[in-house]
Amino acid sequence: MLVVLILCGLKFIIFTDKGQEQPLHIHVHHESEGGKARIDIETGEVVENLGLKQEDLQKAVDAVVEYRSDFLKAWDEYFGE
Repeated sequence: MLVVLILCGLKFIIFTDKGQEQPLHIHVHHESEGGKARIDIETGEVVENLGLKQEDLQKAVDAVVEYRSDFLKAWDEYFGE
């Protein structure tokens, strides 16, 4: 598990034990609320939402768009692309 960013109570994680799942995505966990989601790094689209409130989900999507290059760099550095 590679924590790439913590922002506004949201933890952005690349799970390293699952290999290079497609689409390239980041897992987002809310530290206090308990919800989580998967967001496509390249498009910013929500792949799955499991309990994140709409407001938190939008913050997560906005962060993925804003920090896309950092997430892609972390992905490439870990998986050797």
